[in-house]
Amino acid sequence: MTASVYFDAEQQHVTVLSGDVVTRDSMGQTGQAIIANLAQHECGRLLIDMRHARMDLAVEETTIFVDRLMNGVQCNLAIAVVINDSINDHYEHIASYILASPFELAMFHKLKDANTWLRNLRAAA
Repeated sequence: MTASVYFDAEQQHVTVLSGDVVTRDSMGQTGQAIIANLAQHECGRLLIDMRHARMDLAVEETTIFVDRLMNGVQCNLAIAVVINDSINDHYEHIASYILASPFELAMFHKLKDANTWLRNLRAAA
């Protein structure tokens, strides 16, 4: 199942609702949709909700997704990721990779906390 990617006008950030199973192909499609939405709405905030996701790819393969995101986004980007415990290894790999980029990344287990973090970043801008 492909993720749903849209601009949340109320929260003023791009939201990604992950599909049940994340594959290399679905990550690629999602990455393209994220880049297009961020550009269209001139937005530098991204919420990725993966609470119900199961990763069906190697941890190292997530680097491809991050590379495409870093190359395709033309702004400073704050990313809030809501995860479940089963994808923690994938998140940690992505986080270590993003630390070398200009992106800001935070992990949450509750959607409410991720929205609050992004809202506070927007207010501080």
